[in-house]
Amino acid sequence: MRGQAVADFLSEFTEPQASAATQLITEPNPSPSQDQTPTTNTLDLTQPLWTLFVDGSSNAQGCGAGLVLVSPDKVALEYALRFNFQASNNEAEYEALLAGLRLAKEMDARQIQIFSDSQLVVHQVNQDFTAKDASMTAYLQHARHLLATFHAHSIRQVPRSENSHADALARLASALEQGTDRHIHIEFLAQPSTQAPLICAIDHSPTWMDPILQFLQNQTLPADPAEARRIRHRSARYLVINGSLYKRGFSLPYLRCLTPEEGHYVL
Repeated sequence: MRGQAVADFLSEFTEPQASAATQLITEPNPSPSQDQTPTTNTLDLTQPLWTLFVDGSSNAQGCGAGLVLVSPDKVALEYALRFNFQASNNEAEYEALLAGLRLAKEMDARQIQIFSDSQLVVHQVNQDFTAKDASMTAYLQHARHLLATFHAHSIRQVPRSENSHADALARLASALEQGTDRHIHIEFLAQPSTQAPLICAIDHSPTWMDPILQFLQNQTLPADPAEARRIRHRSARYLVINGSLYKRGFSLPYLRCLTPEEGHYVL
């Protein structure tokens, strides 16, 4: 199954297969069909517009999600999420949407258009369908809360064939075993997004990140001139997003820097 997932992923990322997704990226306001009703929150096409493709996957091998966030200047951020919990297909679709919206907020997106092949998620968000159970109600409320933080948004249902990029990422994430060697960047979601997080008071010791954060956020440098020059030079390789430090790389996505406590937890 792992080999087949990778084969499917690679085949769907070849240029001929990506034509439908590419068309959606380069033409950000396609005319909606009857099953592609946008929200009433009108997009302003004169302002920067982000595009999000999402898909969830739940099968015997596991659960996961794939998302592709495209910036106004057509830079694509690709993520595959593996769930460390069981989820239905509909829950996986919602998790994909929520993860994409969280990423868009971290990138400071103001307005966003979303494409999903889930009829239920799209029509529930667009208030065409009613959430009939506690799980879907919780996910819907969470999605609406996040969407309300954007200046404008729309969400449309598209055929799976036009969402193959995110679909391939989702199936890859759900099929791979944790700890296996892989070249595709996969993150792990420890608990459902609707579950209240456990909040603990942690006394963080000083880390190597502190001087860089202080310079990037407050233009504060150490008193020692040599150390100040070193921090100024080193900071050029980093940026701050929502208070977290990220390292710039030759390829996206950015890599979030971890404290020693976070590093031990990840390992």
